[in-house]
Amino acid sequence: MHYNPSLHNSKHILKSILGITGKMTGALHFPKGELLVVNYHGTQRRFIPEFREQLSLFRKYFRFITPAQVADYYEGKMADSPPSILLTFDDGILNNLFAVEILDQEKIKALFFVIPGFIDSPAESQKEFFLRNIRPTIIPEVDSEKEDFSALSWSQLRTLIQSGHAVGAHTYTHTLCSSASSPENSSFEIINSKQRIEKELRVPITAYCAPNDSLYSTGKKEMKLIKDNYRFFFSTYPGSNAENPSPWFIKRCNIETHWMQGAVTYAIGRASYRRWKEQTRLFNKLAESQQ
Repeated sequence: MHYNPSLHNSKHILKSILGITGKMTGALHFPKGELLVVNYHGTQRRFIPEFREQLSLFRKYFRFITPAQVADYYEGKMADSPPSILLTFDDGILNNLFAVEILDQEKIKALFFVIPGFIDSPAESQKEFFLRNIRPTIIPEVDSEKEDFSALSWSQLRTLIQSGHAVGAHTYTHTLCSSASSPENSSFEIINSKQRIEKELRVPITAYCAPNDSLYSTGKKEMKLIKDNYRFFFSTYPGSNAENPSPWFIKRCNIETHWMQGAVTYAIGRASYRRWKEQTRLFNKLAESQQ
């Protein structure tokens, strides 16, 4: 995507420059057994051409794996495999169907983390839920259409599963704050979300994704609930999943469809990991605390 002053601020431009520089200096060299997990949020119709370009970039450096292959990865069955990539989508936004159309054409399977409270909200209230609980601050040039503020329905999620995609839990309301949450509320957000999804979709839900910042939403009591009810924890922090691999701390790098390609290149490159060193250290300690 070309520079657009209404979408790209000075920090984004800097990341784009760093991404272009890093590409030339080997920042996109990945060892065997590496797993890059990417998370998107909304995939707005107007940016689907950019989404196609991003998929093409990923294919140059990785092979796509399915959500089902995550278990193989953490069982050590892919240690000698070429670098791999898994796509995930947070929040279960209706505009993700535009991306799904491309994924199905490319035979790529993805993991969608959904919020039961968002899905169950009446259609006329979903935008209010989105702005209150999911994305209080938006860029009008990015999110402007009804589908940008609406949830995927249970019926649409069943269709995604039938097509080979997978669904995970993203809490019940997307409002979990560990320090302010009672044990009862944390249980509701983490366990009841799983139960609600399983009741509607009739499939086991084994993957959980933290809302907002992982350290903000996850403390010791939340981590215990997660380990007792799920097989995999997907975080909000980027990093190498080949180094000290743990199913309770799966690193993910955030990318959005409206980003310039240089910024996408920076996000998937190893140089970007340094920014998250302290958060990664603290969360790694938390993930290991409930062994």
